[in-house]
Amino acid sequence: MALPEMIAFAGDTSVGIWKGVENRGELLEIVTLPDAHPIRRSGVRARRRDLIEKEVVEVRGLPVTSPERTFVDVAERLSVPRLVAVGDDFLRRRLCTRTDIAEVIGRSQGQRGVRAARRAVDLLDPRSESPRESLTRAIIIEAGLPAPTPQVEIYNASGRFIARGDLVYEDQRIVIEYDGYHHLTLQGQERDARRRGLLGLEGWLIVTVVPADIHRPTELVAKVDRALRSRSRG
Repeated sequence: MALPEMIAFAGDTSVGIWKGVENRGELLEIVTLPDAHPIRRSGVRARRRDLIEKEVVEVRGLPVTSPERTFVDVAERLSVPRLVAVGDDFLRRRLCTRTDIAEVIGRSQGQRGVRAARRAVDLLDPRSESPRESLTRAIIIEAGLPAPTPQVEIYNASGRFIARGDLVYEDQRIVIEYDGYHHLTLQGQERDARRRGLLGLEGWLIVTVVPADIHRPTELVAKVDRALRSRSRG
């Protein structure tokens, strides 16, 4: 497809080229010069934008918006938790920094999605190791609960390592564990039972989050809230 006025691939298409965690792939998204003629083609979403030079880079020979610009652009359609998942992934892979994203937000006043990008950037944490973990953490924080710490190593009273918690409230001794489908294997279940048994013996309370909980955020938040309240009563 010849698109002579294209500056770069953008939005969802850019996330896909960066091998990010959000890529619907429904449309080919591009960004063009502000004074370019409107592009109306089936399967193409074109936006006109005045980008600075460093916001367009080359990836495998393709012109693509930078990770920080891409993050701000996809904020138009993503919820804050899903945007956090995109940003955590970019930061974890060191494709950009929180400062880089904040600079783009500062240059994008009036752009749709900037408010969501501003909220999401404050929640980013490169320690997150999976999109679902990022979603879970962001849903919890957006609901007004304290922020759990990602990927905390937990030791028993003798100083022996027993587990690495996905999301942890260290003072309350609560571990939030995301159980993906890989936990359904017999080996996975045995491993989980052993580590959770060890955590229980050391007085840790475990909150298990399953894939369906991501689509029922109210119930997810209620689980965590009950755990926090039970510890505060203790």
